[in-house]
Amino acid sequence: MPDTHDNIHQWEAKFGSWLSNMIAGPSKWIPIMAVAIIISASAYYIPKIERGINYAEAAFKQDTKIIQDLHALNERMPGIISFNIPIIGSDTDAMQDVNLLRGINQLEQALREDPAVGFTTSLSQYIHLLNYKMYNDAEEMWVIPYDQELVHQYLFTYSLGADPEDLSIVTDYDYTNGQLLGFINTMNPTELERITRKISSYITLYRDSRYFKDAQISLSDETTGLPGIGGFAGTSAATRDVSEDEWLKLPAITAVLVGIAIAIMFRSIAMAGLIMIMVCITLFTQYGLAGYFSDMKNWGGNLHFGNLVALTIGMGLGVDYSIYLAERIKAEYRKSEDVLSAFRQAFTTTGSSAVLSVLVLLFCLIPL
Repeated sequence: MPDTHDNIHQWEAKFGSWLSNMIAGPSKWIPIMAVAIIISASAYYIPKIERGINYAEAAFKQDTKIIQDLHALNERMPGIISFNIPIIGSDTDAMQDVNLLRGINQLEQALREDPAVGFTTSLSQYIHLLNYKMYNDAEEMWVIPYDQELVHQYLFTYSLGADPEDLSIVTDYDYTNGQLLGFINTMNPTELERITRKISSYITLYRDSRYFKDAQISLSDETTGLPGIGGFAGTSAATRDVSEDEWLKLPAITAVLVGIAIAIMFRSIAMAGLIMIMVCITLFTQYGLAGYFSDMKNWGGNLHFGNLVALTIGMGLGVDYSIYLAERIKAEYRKSEDVLSAFRQAFTTTGSSAVLSVLVLLFCLIPL
């Protein structure tokens, strides 16, 4: 490290002097108060954090045309977030059982009562339609017949004159397994979490129904025992679960490992503790900002799994700059044995370089 500072620009010297006076001089209460205000605001907003993801707004800005088009499509169509509930039969033709069809119909009707469910379909709906058409569109015949043989005849007759793939979306070829397919008409992660939990609770409720004694609804998670939901809603729920599990654990593990590395590097537990305190303040602020965006319903800035990874990377960059600055302060103090002078020289050289690097990084992120 060079002993002279002949190549220092005037603005760097002024910056180093200003920052050292701000931290160690009479104005030191200004940054202390600023940190206290930021921590207080973060503490208020952190409980409001939403950890689900709105994939569209996480990828595009709210005011872009593609987001507006997606919202318009969502309003005109029954929804763009799909969900699938698998139904596993115990034998061939299990899906043709009138009791099972009635149970599926009851589950569908329960789901449709929620305004967030825009559409559902299943083999039960096809049987309704076939019975309705066989009785010349009589409204009272929009029902599932009690006669088991009549259901068999409906499906056999339909298969003779229709494409065999017509029913592939709701059942397999030999009617052993099937699914209930639906769409959710909201991309709001808070609302999506509510409706997926509601679907899961309905599955749990109907599993023990007499209608499903010869079939299984959905597959259970081996860890939690909760029924799984397929489709994009299931994917969204899974990514939210990742954020729920990792939003504290991932930064904590990173902080501990970095703290150990710094303690070894500087041979000082105090230095590691000081840098970790600054990292924790930064992380606390970032979580507070995520809570603010969640409260504002800006789903590009809430704490979904994508931003969680970005925050961890940002924490690593902050630690890098802290190590550079701490090493410089340590070197300058060895030469002058004056704390204020060491701060001033370190902020003038390494500090100004770190600020320029951060500004460049921020300018690169502005378009995002």
